[in-house]
Amino acid sequence: MVRRPTRELGVYAGSLDLLLFYLPLAASGLLITLQQPVVGAGIARSREPAVQLAAYGVVLSLIVLLESPIQMLLQTSTALVADARSFQLVSRLTLLAGLALSGLGLALFVTPLAVLVTDDLLGLPSQVGAATRAALWVMVPWPLAVAWRRFYQGVLVGAGRVGAVSWATLCRLVAIGLTVSVGLALAAPLPGALLGSISLLAGAVGEAAMVTWWARPVVRQMLADPLKREDTRLTFAGLLSFYAPLAITSVMTVLVWPIISGALARGRSPVLSLAAWPIALGVWWLFGTPLQMLQQAVIAALTSGVARSAVSSLTLAVGVSASFLLAATSLSPLLDLFVTWMIGAPPELTKAVVATMHAMIPLPLLATLQARLQGELIARAMTRQVRTATAVNFAALTLVLLAGTRWGMREGTQLAAASLVVAVAVEVAVLHRYVRAAPLSPEVRVGPAVVTE
Repeated sequence: MVRRPTRELGVYAGSLDLLLFYLPLAASGLLITLQQPVVGAGIARSREPAVQLAAYGVVLSLIVLLESPIQMLLQTSTALVADARSFQLVSRLTLLAGLALSGLGLALFVTPLAVLVTDDLLGLPSQVGAATRAALWVMVPWPLAVAWRRFYQGVLVGAGRVGAVSWATLCRLVAIGLTVSVGLALAAPLPGALLGSISLLAGAVGEAAMVTWWARPVVRQMLADPLKREDTRLTFAGLLSFYAPLAITSVMTVLVWPIISGALARGRSPVLSLAAWPIALGVWWLFGTPLQMLQQAVIAALTSGVARSAVSSLTLAVGVSASFLLAATSLSPLLDLFVTWMIGAPPELTKAVVATMHAMIPLPLLATLQARLQGELIARAMTRQVRTATAVNFAALTLVLLAGTRWGMREGTQLAAASLVVAVAVEVAVLHRYVRAAPLSPEVRVGPAVVTE
């Protein structure tokens, strides 16, 4: 008997079933990457676009860091929420974490501490600092909205309703686009950074409302069936033990990006590198964000009793296909044309972006292996091992960046790409060792019972 069968997945699901389960999640990830170009295009049409775009970039980096401890609520909800007790405990954690981080945002963004953050800590120019502070206060509810959204997304994924997740993300993108359009059409248009913040918050709240609405039948069924198994004894202490390592994992993952930016500023051709890196990242995220959603599919599959061989086959097929697609794009004139004509980058910048993407060709395959192995460990409630592997990734990336910067081994963006490839490869090796050290039967049946006191 499996722990939680779904409409799409079950013991007899094969790789094709998993692919059909994963595709709506991948579509959701792809839609997420489109929100930044929409917001960026709106800010570029506002007054003082250079100042407002700079301020919006700072706002984005700060709120991503603020929300990082709650990013793994989706995986936690997918893995653990199966009945009334687990639903109530994880929803309680969601509210506590969301409110705590929103309270921290209130203290940092609305009080005089905001000046300390923007002017003293970050050293922003006065115009950029003022625009940043004006936009940050809007984002105070952001962590709560994101936490709530990710919790209910996990409920839907665990119940097999992955289509609702992708439709809700589409609604988010529409809400962002409409908000940007209305903001620009006002008689007195809003400052660009403030408009960007309002648009992001509107999208997050709208998506949270949609996933909550679509999850109602699932929640009603859970509440009507208090315990699905006699051995389901999830406690809040056990939940914290499960989740705390994942929160630390998310924070380390987010801290990678400012470390890379710091290395670029100290390496060869810093101005060119700092200009080319966001473009290269934008291209990578078109590939990488859908691949990250594979982790949710892996967790849902393994907690539903799907054979590990089917999960492995899907992972390998998706990873090889994604790396092949990135290679075909970056080694052909397509990427050059995209960067030159769509983005309008000058030839020197285009050359740096193309060379960076060449170095990233192995990364999609490594990212899928990372998602699969992390997902399997989370499904087994081995979250401390996930945290340790991420710490090894963090250390490896830092060492490669330090060595490359010190000895000038490569151009900045190519060094950053190589550090990512090396770090993820090392993490995959560590994750693989953890998975092999705790072998289970081909069907992995886990859930709340494994995180009890």
